[in-house]
Amino acid sequence: EIADAVSSVHVYAMKGDALAKNADLDALLARPNGRQSWAAFSHEMITFYKIFGDAFVIRYPAKGRPVEIHNLSPELITIDYAENGDVKSYIIGEGKNRIVFPVDMRTGDCQILHVKKPIQTTKAPLAFRL
Repeated sequence: EIADAVSSVHVYAMKGDALAKNADLDALLARPNGRQSWAAFSHEMITFYKIFGDAFVIRYPAKGRPVEIHNLSPELITIDYAENGDVKSYIIGEGKNRIVFPVDMRTGDCQILHVKKPIQTTKAPLAFRL
């Protein structure tokens, strides 16, 4: 039901208080890839997120303006962490079929967008003391 509700929302790009005029972005939001409408894409993404707690979106091409975006099944993704806990890369597959998508450790740029729940770092509920 949550995925149905989310996928029924029409997405607009805004610049300040005005509707942004960008034909490339409008086309991407209308049809993220050759097999899905925005409604189908967002439904799939929210379903992955609710079931696995993560959603992964890959963009093509890797650099420049995206022409297509696709959901990746979270069960196929391995995350490689740096010593400081930052994500170093995302890995799909194993052996000779292994593809590594590095994360720019300076900017955080990557061909893969990772949508995840925030990690609570304390066991006690967060509160403000007055």
